[in-house]
Amino acid sequence: VANMNLRSMYLHQDTSGEQNVLSQRDWKILLTGATLNSYPSGEVILDIGATNDRLFRIKSGMVSVHRQSVDTPPVATMGKEEMFGEISMLLDGTVSAAIVASGAVEIWEIPIDFVLRMCEGDHLLSEKLHRIIAVKLASRLKSLNTAKRPRNSYRPSRKSQVITNSPSSAAPNAEEPSSS
Repeated sequence: VANMNLRSMYLHQDTSGEQNVLSQRDWKILLTGATLNSYPSGEVILDIGATNDRLFRIKSGMVSVHRQSVDTPPVATMGKEEMFGEISMLLDGTVSAAIVASGAVEIWEIPIDFVLRMCEGDHLLSEKLHRIIAVKLASRLKSLNTAKRPRNSYRPSRKSQVITNSPSSAAPNAEEPSSS
């Protein structure tokens, strides 16, 4: 295990060539345990802080994602065949963003216990779900860090050379002969 190359493990592709998405085969397996529910426009599907025990896949329609509360402007929208609720799998079921129907929407809802049982029997499915969650979390973390960082907050270390566009500061010549 110590000799495993983590990069190659995370870049593994299944036989269909898909990497960071669930294939039609994966969805066929997961949807065997799903129920299809309809929500009218404006209905809150998941609310921040609530407990969630399902993975969701949108069959038709759109939902909006709200970070602060359902009363704040949405930070994103999601549509047909997109998935949500997977982050709750890592957070003991605690919902981190509100999901609201943006018009009539049909959503497949899969109990998390069923998803976990399917992952126990299908390691490739488990790997892809974990990769999807990791990529989403990394993306959110990156956007949070970018949003919190002041615009010109980069400060080079003492050893770094700062190159500006002013005529008085000439960039080092890459072809300068060495002094050996």
